[in-house]
Amino acid sequence: MRHYATLVLLGLLVAGTILQGYGRSARRKSVSNLQLDMAIPAQLDGWVVQNESLGLTEAGSAYAAKELQFDDCVYRSFSTPAVSFSIYAAHWSPGRMSWQDVATHTPDTCWTANGWTCIERVSRYALGWDNVEFAKGKWRKFIPPQGRSMEVLFWHVAGNRVVAYDAEERLSGLRESVRQLFSPKTDQYFIRVSSTTAITELKKDPGFRRAFSGFGQLLQRQNFQ
Repeated sequence: MRHYATLVLLGLLVAGTILQGYGRSARRKSVSNLQLDMAIPAQLDGWVVQNESLGLTEAGSAYAAKELQFDDCVYRSFSTPAVSFSIYAAHWSPGRMSWQDVATHTPDTCWTANGWTCIERVSRYALGWDNVEFAKGKWRKFIPPQGRSMEVLFWHVAGNRVVAYDAEERLSGLRESVRQLFSPKTDQYFIRVSSTTAITELKKDPGFRRAFSGFGQLLQRQNFQ
C-alpha cells in the first residue's frame, strides 16, 4: 500500500510539473542573447573596476574554465574606499552542460570545498529597489578560513526559470529533474553577487544598482511568476 501511494505521489508530481511547465512557458520568453561583457560594466564612475581571474594562478584559471565548460564568463570587482563587491556571470548554450553539472559549481559546493563555512542561508531571497524587482535568488553568508565574512546572492537560470535544487526546498530537486525530462534544452546562466557588505545595505548603493542593472531583462521578477 505504501509503495502504491509513493507511485501515485510521483505520478501527480510528474503531471503537475509538466502542466506547470507548459503554462509558464506560454507566457514567458527566454533570454538567450545577453552579452555578459555588456551586462557587467567595465567602467563605473567613482569606482575602481577590475577583471578578476577564476583561479589564483593562470593555470588555476585555465583549469576552472575547462571544468566549467561555459561559452562565456565575466567576473569583475567594484570598489571604493567605503564599499566593494563583485559580480560573476557565466553562460552555457543549449546542451553544453546539464543543470545538475552547473549546480555543482555554486558557492554551496565550491566555496565549502575550499574551506568556507556557510553560517546563514535563505533559499528565496528577494532583491529589489524602487520599482525594480528581480527573481528570487539564493542568499548565503560564509565565513572564510581567514578574513571577514562574505555575503553572496546567486541565481541559476535555465531558459525561462530559476532552477530550484536546495535541500531545504522540499522535492525541488526531483521536480527539477522531471522538468528537464520534458523540457527542450535551453540556455543557462549563473549570476553571483558577493560582498563583505550586507546585501541589504549594498542594494541601496547607486553604484551597485548601476552595475547590476544589466541583468534586469534576464532576472525581472514578472518572468518567473
